[in-house]
Amino acid sequence: MFTISNASNPIISLIVWSTILHGSGNSLPMSQNQIFSYFIILIFVNIATSAWGGLFVSQDIRLGNISKLLLKPTSVFYEQLGNNISEKIFKLIYLIPVIVVVYYFYPFSVSLNLVPLFVVSLLISASMGFLVDLIITASAFWLDDNGAVFQLFDIPMFFFSGIIIPLAVMPELVRNFTYYLPFRYFISFPIEVLTGALTNQEMWTGFLIQLIWFAVVIFGYKLSWKMGFRVYSASGA
Repeated sequence: MFTISNASNPIISLIVWSTILHGSGNSLPMSQNQIFSYFIILIFVNIATSAWGGLFVSQDIRLGNISKLLLKPTSVFYEQLGNNISEKIFKLIYLIPVIVVVYYFYPFSVSLNLVPLFVVSLLISASMGFLVDLIITASAFWLDDNGAVFQLFDIPMFFFSGIIIPLAVMPELVRNFTYYLPFRYFISFPIEVLTGALTNQEMWTGFLIQLIWFAVVIFGYKLSWKMGFRVYSASGA
């Protein structure tokens, strides 16, 4: 049910934007095939790049339960990584029938030669999403309730990642601004790569920016957890 719920937003957006496309006389900067492919691929990308363990680990930090993980031969990182990958596998399996049904009503085509580049960008996006989730989780070392921190990140993510509105249809000033923000590289960029919406120069520039943000996220993860462990007192253990 959680997987279907996550898929419902792109499906609703697909219906809305396809209606807009028909009513606008193809005046949008995206073709019908690009609209269909964008939102159907978004269903897959949204699940593949999402991370959801942060709230549970935050609770373990507050209650002191994380101490049990610290005694294990593997770190919290690998424990969460295994959990994240296993859940994604099952959720993507559940998602396949949904995508097949949606594709039946909204068929589209993509270039197969772009699939390898899509996979690379998707792996980087998924890694960034996983690490950012852990970075926000680390705020629980200082805060009794870090739920607002997760929400604070979700707000710009909602508007600037392409989850609801494709960045291509945004005003040029806003669109150019989002190209340098990290949010695009969680969701929109892999989809843009697979749908062929980018020129070669735009694509390689996008990969460069994505890698820069990936390096920033890795540094942020290492720094936040290193500082967090220094102040961790296991007060609830």
